[in-house]
Amino acid sequence: MKKSRLFSLLCAFCPGAGEMYMGLLKRGASIMLLFWGIVALCTLIPYLMFLLPVIWFFSFFETLNLRNMTWAQLDAVPDDPVLSSDGTLFGLNLKEISGRFPVVIGWGFILIGAYLIYDRFLRSLVDRFLPWLSGFFWALPSLLLGVAIILFGVYLIRGKKLPEDSKDDVTFYGGGREQSNDKEDLT
Repeated sequence: MKKSRLFSLLCAFCPGAGEMYMGLLKRGASIMLLFWGIVALCTLIPYLMFLLPVIWFFSFFETLNLRNMTWAQLDAVPDDPVLSSDGTLFGLNLKEISGRFPVVIGWGFILIGAYLIYDRFLRSLVDRFLPWLSGFFWALPSLLLGVAIILFGVYLIRGKKLPEDSKDDVTFYGGGREQSNDKEDLT
């Protein structure tokens, strides 16, 4: 049965519906659950709102790509949920990523949880009894985001450190003639 181009385009506007229309029910349902779950979480953590356009565009263009596949190509696409039991999210291996940064991820969750507790329960007490501290806590998310961006930039600039023995392994260009990389021969 041939799928309607117009209906697949209309379904693409709702994250997950296009995948479900193209026959990938698990994938479509998981994208839909992820999208609307983040919408619900945005009532508690408004900073998650930046994820919504990413998921929407992913789902939209994936539906259009699925629609342009042949039936044989479409049958070859696995109907895996977006977050699989093997620890992949959109094809990224989360076990490998979290294995590298478990302490950073743990501290991130602790900070988010502490902020939520403060924001929902302690803010009124701080506003009433310690008004000078209220301004600091109001600016804290922006401060943390700024510090995180700066630290990430420093990490990218520094890059990976090379082992000591590979630093002297340099080949100099000698204008077409062979040249040794010993320091005595360079003078």
